[in-house]
Amino acid sequence: MKLSLGKNEREWLKLLNKKRKGILDEVHLKEKQLSRIDYLRYEMDWENKG
Repeated sequence: MKLSLGKNEREWLKLLNKKRKGILDEVHLKEKQLSRIDYLRYEMDWENKG
């Protein structure tokens, strides 16, 4: 089965790709934030042990 993309479908595909990129950018930002939080937790735990 082959999907035939007309003009509307191509526009939808562009919108979906743009939305996907935006969500992926958000995921990467959240990953960075989590990594920083984990580092701070590690540092605080290390200081409390010393």
